[in-house]
Amino acid sequence: MLSSLVMPLVLGCGSDPTDDIATHIEAFKDNGRDGMVQADAMYALVAIGKPAVPELTTALASDNVDVRLMALNTLALIGAEATDALPEIKKLLDDPDTDVQNRAQNAIDKIGG
Repeated sequence: MLSSLVMPLVLGCGSDPTDDIATHIEAFKDNGRDGMVQADAMYALVAIGKPAVPELTTALASDNVDVRLMALNTLALIGAEATDALPEIKKLLDDPDTDVQNRAQNAIDKIGG
């Protein structure tokens, strides 16, 4: 079942989806429902696409590892439209967390950098 974060995008109704970018990124901190809250937020941001890239790029500098990981996953799924994020993604190849390093490399590969 989709959460209330994703449902307006799926149904094509409600406010402008770009208005909710920050809310979706904030949801990356929520490990509830076995990660489904994070996944719903990620897929909502993927559906928004390129307009979400600047805020996702900012999220890469978060002190919260989950936020960095989810931002990387989301940017990877957005793909070539996320090329503007590549300089910041490349910085994460030296992140202290090895999972962040690995996902940064994956994002670079998927985006085409």
